Amino acid sequence: MSQSLSKIYVHIVFSTKDRLPTIRESIRGKLQSYIVGILSSAGSYTEELYVNPDHLHVLCSLPRTMSQAQIISRIK
Repeated sequence: MSQSLSKIYVHIVFSTKDRLPTIRESIRGKLQSYIVGILSSAGSYTEELYVNPDHLHVLCSLPRTMSQAQIISRIK
């Protein structure tokens, strides 16, 4: 029996309230590690993660067992 495989990537952008530059350089590394850990425990692989002072970008794979809304909720 054959099997079908797929890999779906999701690009997520979060912004700070009123786009104020509240993400300091001192916490940037910890925030990145935290988000990668959350995604890893959900079964998602983080391709790219970039944190700016007023927003952040996450490019990750979508696990087969989760919807886009569930993965975003998990990160939040």
